[in-house]
Amino acid sequence: MSEERYEVSATAKLVMGAVSLIFGLFIVFAGPFILQIGYETVMREVLSAGGTPPPPPNLYYYTPFVVPWFFATYRAIGVIGGIVCILTSYSLWKGERWAWPATLVGMALPTIFSVLSIIPHLAHIGSVPPSIFIIVAGLFAYWIVLLFPRSDIKEKAARVSAFTLLGLLAGETAVFCMQGAKALGSMAEMVFNTNNPGFLLNPDISIFSFSWPLQIATTIMVVLAIYLLAKRDRRGWWLGMGAGVTGMVANFPTQFVRWGVTIDFIFTGFLALFLVVVLMIPAFKKSLIGEKG
Repeated sequence: MSEERYEVSATAKLVMGAVSLIFGLFIVFAGPFILQIGYETVMREVLSAGGTPPPPPNLYYYTPFVVPWFFATYRAIGVIGGIVCILTSYSLWKGERWAWPATLVGMALPTIFSVLSIIPHLAHIGSVPPSIFIIVAGLFAYWIVLLFPRSDIKEKAARVSAFTLLGLLAGETAVFCMQGAKALGSMAEMVFNTNNPGFLLNPDISIFSFSWPLQIATTIMVVLAIYLLAKRDRRGWWLGMGAGVTGMVANFPTQFVRWGVTIDFIFTGFLALFLVVVLMIPAFKKSLIGEKG
């Protein structure tokens, strides 16, 4: 499906427009409250509210500062995505091709940036938070809009594989943007308070000074890649490749250094690797941007 050959049946237009509108309204009016529930639960546990002993300061020193800022920012990005879905829903129903990539980005934003509320909840509370409904609803809406325009099976497979991996990768790296800021900030505070540079020079922490900027770059490249790839712009393919390679460079070394602490980074590194492999499949590349590998 090229941008010039955007073929959608009347039923598909109606379904995509309705899905975009309903999802957008859900994100704007219900999403913030759903996210707030999980956020408050995690913060109470991590900060040991209610008189329980506080956690070690070297682990959570900057949590009360960093986590609320990232949570508020990511929630706002999600709301903006919901607004985009509402505004594009009519044009999507009318079959205007510009609305298709814009809607995909609008659906991707709250889905990607809601992952931040999932991982801490699983780690600290041990249960799935209410925000899982945002992730699930976002994935289904995303896939519906991806699959409804007319195309052959090969193109549908290429789109689902590439666009899903892009979203999953960005969801993980967006979390690591917060984690890196919290770790580096906490260690800097501990160095200042103790006059001991060992905290910041610890490889388990100093590795974030390498990977943290790369996680930010990966997240930004993915969002741009989703929009441009949906327009069949070859720059979208290159941005997707850049996000995949950058994600590998950021996460595999971080996992190697922090092997005894966590295994989160190897999962993200493999997501980035799978994205690169999918984008390099000649048949998929041709389906996505009209070029052979």
